[in-house]
This record gives sequence, C-alpha cells and structure tokens, in this order.
Amino acid sequence: MGIKRWALPPLDKEAAAQLAEDCGINPFLALLLVTRGITDPESAAEFIMGGDISDDPFSFIDMDIAVERVQRAIESHEKIAVYGDYDCDGVTSTVLLYSYLREKGADVIYYIPERECEGYGLHRESIDQIQLQGVKLIVTVDNGVSAVDEIDYAASKGIEVVVTDHHRPPDKLPSAVAVVNPHRPDCESLFKDYAGVGVVFKLVCALEGDTEPVIERYGDLVALGTLGDVMPLVGENRSLVKAGLHILNENTRPGILALRKIAGVDDKALNSVKTTFTLVPRLNAAGRMGSPELAARLLMTDKEEDAEALASEIQEYNVRRQSVEAGILEEVNKSLQGDPALMASRVLIIEGNDWHTGVIGIIAARIVERYGKPCILISTTDNESKGSGRSIKGFSLFEAVSACSDLLSRFGGHEQAAGLSLSPENIDLFRKRINEYAAQKYPKMPVPELKIDFKLRPSQVDVGKLNLISALEPLGAGNPQPVFGLFDMKLDN
Repeated sequence: MGIKRWALPPLDKEAAAQLAEDCGINPFLALLLVTRGITDPESAAEFIMGGDISDDPFSFIDMDIAVERVQRAIESHEKIAVYGDYDCDGVTSTVLLYSYLREKGADVIYYIPERECEGYGLHRESIDQIQLQGVKLIVTVDNGVSAVDEIDYAASKGIEVVVTDHHRPPDKLPSAVAVVNPHRPDCESLFKDYAGVGVVFKLVCALEGDTEPVIERYGDLVALGTLGDVMPLVGENRSLVKAGLHILNENTRPGILALRKIAGVDDKALNSVKTTFTLVPRLNAAGRMGSPELAARLLMTDKEEDAEALASEIQEYNVRRQSVEAGILEEVNKSLQGDPALMASRVLIIEGNDWHTGVIGIIAARIVERYGKPCILISTTDNESKGSGRSIKGFSLFEAVSACSDLLSRFGGHEQAAGLSLSPENIDLFRKRINEYAAQKYPKMPVPELKIDFKLRPSQVDVGKLNLISALEPLGAGNPQPVFGLFDMKLDN
C-alpha cells in the first residue's frame, strides 16, 4: 500500500449513544453506523436489514419505448440479439437478459465481443455477423451509449437497436429506438449508480411488471455484476447485492457451485468481499485471457458435468492471468524507476509492446495504489495502441481522457476508470496533453486518503466487536470495510 493521508472525521459519540439506545444495538455497531451518516432508527434498520428495491423502472427515460419494442419482437417472433461485454458485469448482463427472453419464448441469441480481436462495444463487423443470422433487433447491455456511428450502420442494415447502458453518455446520443441509461440528464430514476446488470435488471422488471420474481430468479447475477464493476454499495445497489448474495449462497446454479468449488469457497458463506476476490476474478479471467463465452455458458448451464469442465477451464485462464500480470507489473515498475520525469508526472502514462490488454487495467489499479496517482497503461501491437486506466478519488479520468479525445480513435469509461485506443505516434502527445489538462484543472492534485472510522485502543479490540462488522455487509465501494486507527503505538512484534 502506498502512503496515504489519514482522514479522521469528527465522531458524534452522543448521536451514537442515542442510536444504540433507540435501536437496542451494541454501542460499537452504533458508532460504525454513525460514521456512515446513519443517525436515526429508520435509516439504521434499512441499512442493516436491506431496503426495498423500489426505484420504478418506468422512471427511466425511454424505458416504456424499450419495453414496447422488446415485447413486440417477442410476440412477432423477430430474432433478437443481446449484445454484451466481456467483463463480469457485461457477461452477467448478457446472461440475465438472454435467459429471461428465452424463458419468455423469444427467438433470441447473444453476442459477446472478444476482448483481444474485437474490443469493447458494437462494431460494424459484428453487426454484419448478426445480420447474417436474421436479427431484426439488437439490445445492448453494458455498452452502446457511445456507439453513434455503429447504430446508424445497424439501421442501414435494417436492424433496430435498444441501448441499455450505465456508462456516461456523450453529448450526442445514438439514434437508437430507445436509450435506457440512468446517467442521461433527462432520466428521472431516483438512483443513478447502477452497474450494467442493474440497468438490465430494471428492464426485465419492467417487462415482467414485477420485481420480486426477477430478483429471486436472477439476483445472484445482479450481485456478481454489481460487485464485479465495483459500483457503490449504497441505496438500491446495497439492497440488490444483499438480496443477491442470499441467493448466491443457495447454490442454485451448477456453474456457480462449480466455480465456488474450484475457488475453494464451496463450504464457506459468501459475503461481498469473498465474492469479489474469488468468483469475480475467475469470471473476468475468461474474458481477459480466453473467451467471455466460457463464463456465459458456465452461468447458464444446468448440467453439473458441463459446469465442472467449464469451471476447470476458466481456472486455467485465471492462473495464466496471474502469471502474465506479474511479468507486466515488473516491466512497469522498471519504467517508472528508470525515468524520474515520468515518475514526477501528475498522470502516469506508461507504454509497452505486446502487453496483454486483458490485464493492463488490473495493473494500472495496482500502480495507482502504490504511487497515489492516476495511471493509464498503453499496449502497442501491430501499429495499434490500446490503453486502460484507473484513477484516484477526486480526479475524473473520463473527463481527463475526454479532454484529449481528438487524439483518440475510441474511448469510454467513468470517473475512476477509462479505456481508449489511439495511434502509437500520438502516445507522447497524449501524455503531454493529459498532464497539461491535469495541471490546469487540478492545480493541487488530489491526495489519496485513508479514511479512519474512529480511534481504537488495543484493549478495546476483541472478537465480539469484530464480528459486529458483518452487520455492515455488503461491504465494498461506497461502504468500505471499517478501518480503525491505533495512534501513538509502537509495534514490537
């Protein structure tokens, strides 16, 4: 872990004492709740027990249009293609919508682009392949909001498109039948920070006309995708993941049971942290190192024998991923340590040849953690360069990359992560321009912080108190694991 500034916010002990009394809960747990801004019994009950999944799907702009078009396709037996993405969020989104449509009797296929040979999002070549199969309607999941030209191309081929996405929309929306995205300025959904699978969940709830049967049938997929995309576990996401983890622990899918077994957690209760560090990396490894279709098939199979074979193959890709990551990380550290000017830059732009693009985002996250600066790793292969970046809190990487969009052939992402493509000859200029943007926009760069919940004396540490932390589940982005400060301490052994 890199050096971080400890942030110790003031602690309202009186509010915590009152909350403990009003709710009849342990004072230590009350302190933890107050540090999360929860000071009244109603909010505490909702946080601990899980709130309702109450955001009306039809509050999303274009949801009514999307539902009408998909229902018409089902009833008229038009062929539908669910067009996904290769990461955990994209795969779970694809599996959820494809499975639902198939169960409703739709003529449906799914298409997930390969990371290495196709890359993210819609492409003309994939649209051509889909057209050959007689598809009349494409429904994108976890992508599509920036595919202006590609959706126009699909229209020229007689294919209509419904977009469901959660990435920040560009100023110009694609000319799709419907664009369902909570981040549209005209979208009235109460909650905004859904994963791609969360938006798909809302579409399916709207199609079904009910929420409860959808969460019971597909809640495990929603939890996996939301955790996999590191979305804030607050508001409705918290309720969705809490319900989904309960379903995940019931082992209803042979694929999940096989994956748990090969990850060594088949005999353990899955919480958010354990799921994030065991199941999610393996599902991602299929898309990073092999084919995302392996993960999709694993989640859809109802045969135990097939599930075990697919899980074993995915595990092999995961082991290979770890080896490749270690090699690239060593190269990146050598580049930084051998170039003081590069190390001193506000945004670390590090390039290499033939780095596996499936893992450079993971390594960028490690560099951010170590050096406390936004980082983009760029891999160049055959005169094409692809980058993946991660950021620190307070620095919008998407806005920074957008400011250099004239140098890029493709880009997308959000505040904390971004992906891009560019010509190799533009890398040096891109490095210069994004650092100029950072200097102008952020005269004083944000400093990584380690938020301390509150001070703790060593004599106060006991197993009983630590077990109370489980009441805060699900833990993750937006609701991190508690951190306690031991001040004026010397570690002797």
